[in-house]
Amino acid sequence: MILPVSALPTAGDNFEYTIIRKVGSGSGEYSGYSDELRSSGKYEITSVDSTEVQFHAAYSWTYSNSEGLTQQGSEDRIAAFSLDTRRYTTKTDLDEYDKNLPSRLSVWLWISPIVKSGDKVAILDDEFTVTDESVTFWSGWIPRKGIELRAIGTRSRDDDYGKFTYTYTDIYYFDRSTGYILAERYTEKDTGYWNGVPAAFELTEGFGLARTSFSVPVDYSMLIVEIIVIVVFIILIAYDVYKFIWRAKNFTIDPYGIVKISRITSTRELRFNKNLATKIFDPFIHDLVNKTLLSKNIMSQDIVCVATNNSDLLGIATYNRESDIGMILCENTEVKEGLRRFVGVKDFFTEVRSLIPEKIINEATRSGEKIENRFNYNLFDTYKIVRLENLQDMDFDTGLITRMKEADLSEVEAVSQKVYKVRSRSWIRAQYRSDDIGFVARLDGKITGFAFATYANGHGRIHTLTVLPEYQNRGIGKELMRARLKALYDLGAVDVIAEIANWNLPSLQIAYRHGFKQAGTMYVETIRPQRIKRSIVRR
Repeated sequence: MILPVSALPTAGDNFEYTIIRKVGSGSGEYSGYSDELRSSGKYEITSVDSTEVQFHAAYSWTYSNSEGLTQQGSEDRIAAFSLDTRRYTTKTDLDEYDKNLPSRLSVWLWISPIVKSGDKVAILDDEFTVTDESVTFWSGWIPRKGIELRAIGTRSRDDDYGKFTYTYTDIYYFDRSTGYILAERYTEKDTGYWNGVPAAFELTEGFGLARTSFSVPVDYSMLIVEIIVIVVFIILIAYDVYKFIWRAKNFTIDPYGIVKISRITSTRELRFNKNLATKIFDPFIHDLVNKTLLSKNIMSQDIVCVATNNSDLLGIATYNRESDIGMILCENTEVKEGLRRFVGVKDFFTEVRSLIPEKIINEATRSGEKIENRFNYNLFDTYKIVRLENLQDMDFDTGLITRMKEADLSEVEAVSQKVYKVRSRSWIRAQYRSDDIGFVARLDGKITGFAFATYANGHGRIHTLTVLPEYQNRGIGKELMRARLKALYDLGAVDVIAEIANWNLPSLQIAYRHGFKQAGTMYVETIRPQRIKRSIVRR
């Protein structure tokens, strides 16, 4: 096929680029291991004739891994390829391919732009399929348009990483006018052995342009949408800042005098002399705040606000945006309503039912009205707070139950989504990042349940015992309970609390069998006038 002059490489064409390759998400011998390779450089077409294209490649690279190894280097070379076959005619320009015969490798930086969907195109030592002649992809924050090529396959390696079989997906994007490379997105999952020991890891690599001598097409319709989203995002953040950071509220409430309600964005701001907000959760206040602040979604982190009187803590409220549920620990109804309005939550967990203030009842009585319902909010659900004292050492099934690892989080999130039917990604990751002790149960080669435990100030709290419905009544819940109690015993916890829904009879039975006794009640109150159908999960 004869290409038009505009589609041929031209002497002087050039681009600058960056490549980032990362290895991580390992298990087995690769558990906790990571490395990163960064490369940047410039490619420039130096000459073009009727049969061959010559180019100059100059680049530098740095490498580091989690074991403390660092390396760096640079390359400066001339290479060439055939216009007709796109095969290299001189030494190749990629270090890991230098051992291959150039005539067996196809150039990666340019293709014929006159390709159609379904065409096969060789790049390096692989064959790609043109999957879209004009697709939008993201290069940083800019939506670009180009030709998309994909290759999916399975290969093996026997190198410094070990002996592995891996599956990969490689996606290239090329300019529709010039044929030059615009971006690459590569993912690889390896399973095999390192020094004869089972291991697995994931490898990702991304190529992006930093500067070009040719015009790179922009998808302006998508760019306009992005600008609108960014503007809306800025407006929402500005409103958020105004509402929850800059605007503190002051009330005069008997018997506390002046009460200040304000948002906090760090546990360092949580300072008080007396905690008048909660007794049962007193050891865990900083932990609950920390987890809320760690829980972030696409818009912003979750909300924490406090009500204080001089140096005393009168109440604390948290709001989880992801599941649209809050928690308000406060004994005074007027302070609680101030906290609720401040975070803007409709449904929330609380230790104390909120009674209508006596002065309102008295005013209604003087007006000849009788208030039948003394509660300020409707009741959505009820939980038992149970406590175990005098922990004992115990065993659990280590073949079934193991400590949760970062690589497990995606599967744990899927279990949570299936059981509770509410989003929980940011919340689960917040528990993990807050150093909660997580355990998972595995059966039939997959995670079938999980649970968390918190250790704070010498006390323990267990929460989020979750088992897939099809795997319940197999003793998984009991073993998750025992694993957490064992971990808290080893840490020296003097007692352990848990909050379990009244309707969750299996979990209550497990708790009672292990010696837990009721120590309080947790309510889910709502300002809604009537009950709606929704799932509420204790956060």
